[in-house]
Amino acid sequence: MGESKNLFNIPAYLKLGNKRLKVLKWGAPGLIVEKSPLLEGKEEVVADFIFPYDAYNELVIPDIKLLCQPKDESFFCRFGELPDEQQDILKFIIREYLWKRIISIPSEFMNYTQDNEIRKELLAFQRDITLRKKLKKILYAVALIIVLGGVFLGAKWFKSGNNRVLTVKYSELRQNEENLRKVAMGSSVEKRGNSSNEKGSENPQSTSSGTVEEKPVKKEGKASSVPVAEVTAVELQNSTKKEIPGKVTQKTGKSSLSRDEDYYCVQVATDTSAERLIKLTEKLKGLPYVRVEKIGKYYTLRVGFDRTYQEDEELAHEIRKRLRKRVFPRVCAYRPERWVYPQAEAK
Repeated sequence: MGESKNLFNIPAYLKLGNKRLKVLKWGAPGLIVEKSPLLEGKEEVVADFIFPYDAYNELVIPDIKLLCQPKDESFFCRFGELPDEQQDILKFIIREYLWKRIISIPSEFMNYTQDNEIRKELLAFQRDITLRKKLKKILYAVALIIVLGGVFLGAKWFKSGNNRVLTVKYSELRQNEENLRKVAMGSSVEKRGNSSNEKGSENPQSTSSGTVEEKPVKKEGKASSVPVAEVTAVELQNSTKKEIPGKVTQKTGKSSLSRDEDYYCVQVATDTSAERLIKLTEKLKGLPYVRVEKIGKYYTLRVGFDRTYQEDEELAHEIRKRLRKRVFPRVCAYRPERWVYPQAEAK
């Protein structure tokens, strides 16, 4: 169908750490991503591949392996060895795009599904990925417990077991030494007794026999030291802190925002009715740049114009607490002519 030969204008992102990079084109062989210092000097990278769709959903494919090379003002990254499940998801997206059941709008950097079944399939992919991540974490935790348990038991056996073996051997040596000394003392007493009897027969008036006092022999020695296995844990703390630039705050009068720059904003909701979204803005009072934009045939409620993804995630956290619903940060452009609320801002 061509998906194994060509690259397509399907909006997507690469996530490296907390930074999102725009994927300009992609297909089965690989992808072209915007130029970034995060890719400089790195031939092989591992990143999350993010496919945004329907204005408020995202399909995240974690740990995609890429082999990247610089190319003019961008990077071309070839896909490494991908697991079957990752290949299946990428091929599914490309196939539905070619069949026009996924519509991509590069100017908005968004994809839209034209079929409810396609939307269900994408959501099912995301559930499977989330389940695999949870199982992977559980397996890692179990393996770590087994390893630490083995180290702990081994150290305990080495400490107590070897002491016990050495103590038994030392006691046996002491016992053998005592036995030999008793034998030597017995033969000495017997010889002296015989000598005393002979003297008694020569001198009948002597009726007392000599007594032998054996002084215990004390041996001085150094106490044997038994090696003890010690298990220590070293905690590494990363004390580096990144400074976050100041937020773009809403100002009165002429706006300081630029049409030539990309910002981060929070996507709250998408609807075919602007009235419902405008009513929802009552719960977002006090937040910067609360607006309803008309994009195609849809109305979208968005908040904020932030410089960094971290700032926008903080704003999204505040909105989640107010609305008790799922919202997500995304890349936005400053286009006041699309604003239907507040209209005064758009003029």
